[in-house]
Amino acid sequence: MGMPLVLKTLMANDPRFRAIFYAHEVTTMRGIVENAPGHDIMFYNTLRNALKTGTDVTQSFGDPSENYRHALVERAQHCDGIFAVGDPVVDELRFMGEAFRQYPIDLVYNGLPAIELVAEERLAAWNRLRFYSEQLLGHIPDVIMTHVTRPVVSNGLWRDFRVLEHLDNLMSSQNMTGVFFILTSAAGKRSAQDVREMEAAYGWPVSHRMGAPDLMGPEAGIWADMEAFNGKAKAIRAVLVNQFGWDRDSCGERMPKDMSFMDLRKGTDVEFGQSIYEPFGIAVLEPLCFGAICVPSSVCGCCGYVQRVTEGQGAKGIVVADYTSLDDYDAFDDARSIGLAERNHLEAARSELLAWEIMNRLPKSDEERVAYLNDGFTLASKMGWEAVCKDYFLPGIQHAIDKRHGND
Repeated sequence: MGMPLVLKTLMANDPRFRAIFYAHEVTTMRGIVENAPGHDIMFYNTLRNALKTGTDVTQSFGDPSENYRHALVERAQHCDGIFAVGDPVVDELRFMGEAFRQYPIDLVYNGLPAIELVAEERLAAWNRLRFYSEQLLGHIPDVIMTHVTRPVVSNGLWRDFRVLEHLDNLMSSQNMTGVFFILTSAAGKRSAQDVREMEAAYGWPVSHRMGAPDLMGPEAGIWADMEAFNGKAKAIRAVLVNQFGWDRDSCGERMPKDMSFMDLRKGTDVEFGQSIYEPFGIAVLEPLCFGAICVPSSVCGCCGYVQRVTEGQGAKGIVVADYTSLDDYDAFDDARSIGLAERNHLEAARSELLAWEIMNRLPKSDEERVAYLNDGFTLASKMGWEAVCKDYFLPGIQHAIDKRHGND
């Protein structure tokens, strides 16, 4: 955290400098979301109600001042400017208290990569992933699905399996097959020797064993959910690649020699990212420019950027997983009462709708795949860093300059 330096700069009152707090999260709110059984469903509904009534986080959830990060974020109100990386972060900052409600916070999104790809390159990457799947599973899948992530609760990996359960039924009914790769690691990079020994001994990464060099920490919980899914699935097989890297040295002899990490982005059909707390969520949209269908949750800050760029129309290549809307659920007198049972009910209902939406949007022909590729690149190009700088970052800098001048 750079807040001590920021405060020193403000105390010096040097006219050559401006102090801007760039909020890539609000740590107070992250802790509440992650630790509450109702997660984002409870928190963001409580937040919406609180902003309407003028209630702050202390009044809603108790005094968070023992968290030193909360105290540091509170000091941001003294800066010349505050940037928020996503729309939810703006609301979370407002929830900090009255000083933040009155502060002119600037939205400054992250920029997306926009790499132009010809259809043949995407097809080659897709086929490498399908070949690798055949080497692992013994068949070539029709659909490649992925989630590149960190193994933390905020990324909501259990939601992927809820959606996949319904997708499995839909694909099975249409004689389709799919593979779902989770690429994550809680224990750093496994050595090439360890990978080959695990591969030879028990077929890693299709199978796993507890303990180093294999399953460590939260990887065990992910694997337990995956085993439960694979035990019932008919059309989709999930594979946990608990490793940093996506090449033969990192992932074993069954991976094609010419495979690279970018193939995982260029070749996937669907990228999941159904987080419970995600200030922006750049990873879930990285495959957009390559023609993938991306599935962020509605609390991801990137969704607001998509809405602004598309003027509220959304995009065919983006399916938003909205778990926090309560429009079709019994009203709550106090959203803070939303717990595990209510969350399970909502996730079960929404995951089925998401599965149908994803299934309906999967491209059915080469022409549709090319259309997704072109549309995804066009949208990502409008969301790059050049656009962010022009439309958000530089105006925010000017606001900070003007604010200091106004106080002189």
